[in-house]
Amino acid sequence: IRRTCKKIKPDTILSFNERYNNIVLLSLFGLNLKTFVSDRNSPFKNIGKINNILRNFLYKRAYGIIAQTRISKEVLFKNTRNKNIEVIPNPLKSKKNTMKYKISKKKIILNVGRNVHQKNQLELIDIFHSCDYSNWILKIVGNGPLNEQLKSKVTKLGLNNNVKILDFNQNIDLLYCEASIFAFSSLHEGFPNVLLEAMAHGLPVISYDCQTGPCEIIKDKVNGFLVPLSEKNKFTYCLSNLMKNQELRSSISKEAKKIESIYSLEIIADKYLKFISR
Repeated sequence: IRRTCKKIKPDTILSFNERYNNIVLLSLFGLNLKTFVSDRNSPFKNIGKINNILRNFLYKRAYGIIAQTRISKEVLFKNTRNKNIEVIPNPLKSKKNTMKYKISKKKIILNVGRNVHQKNQLELIDIFHSCDYSNWILKIVGNGPLNEQLKSKVTKLGLNNNVKILDFNQNIDLLYCEASIFAFSSLHEGFPNVLLEAMAHGLPVISYDCQTGPCEIIKDKVNGFLVPLSEKNKFTYCLSNLMKNQELRSSISKEAKKIESIYSLEIIADKYLKFISR
């Protein structure tokens, strides 16, 4: 990295992901190059003792830091004292491919994410089981180390006809179009793109108010539902209410779609360009 950057002499260097950011900043130490870094996960995530120490030391020397949320900015400033931190969320991917789908909504609750503890899908299955699910299907789309555990829980609860564990190779856009609700059960996040994507497709979303991201995307009871973290009973109540109430789903859906004008690729890309061009 150091040799290449000395050779091409870039105007700006932009690095993503906390561990790679440390490598990049170490590699360029002392070169006085205009280097920006951006973390892509929760600012509270422990990335290991050495990497944590390096991040706090090296990020202070970065020309600038891009944070995904306001909370991330506060934590990064507290830890690094770098004064040039900008909050720029992730952009929405284009919906051009979804225009071809003419699909009526089905009684499907969708969850998209890696099958890992952080995403908390095991609890989501319990929540679904506590609702009146007779005419509904919960589709969990993702791969990961908890795949078999999720399938085992589905079988144990007798939900094989109502809960489907699907691989990431599914047509996600098609699933967004046919689903009626998006349920997001994560315990922590950086900035959850799947929430943006679901809302842009007009899905009423229900999410735990985990750190960080959901509270900066969802206006509770306006364009979605925010549930205090670990309040399983309240999550169950809100999800059940959405499942029963078509009128509520429709009103939330209309507000959710407005998210598209805020997080478009053009708007977010322009924010990046302006910040790294200062």
